[in-house]
Amino acid sequence: MNKSDLIRIVAARTKLSEADVKQVINGTITTMLETIARNEHVTLTGFGTFEPTETIQRQGRNPKTGEVLIIDSSKSIEFKPGKKLLEVLS
Repeated sequence: MNKSDLIRIVAARTKLSEADVKQVINGTITTMLETIARNEHVTLTGFGTFEPTETIQRQGRNPKTGEVLIIDSSKSIEFKPGKKLLEVLS
């Protein structure tokens, strides 16, 4: 399912126009992105939690040459599924 499919399905289920649903979904995504950019987590009860994480700079090795190198810190996001999502997958 892609974003267009989601908009169409939600519009059909809610009797809202696709334009209204698109606006709500885009607003939701923007709000989630802004929240995560502030290093805050987003929890959608029953679905899951999106939590920003950061790895610290560390020392590593080039597997081919064995040369020691520095691996920069990086930001990522961790998703922890909620109970309802896990139940659906079971």
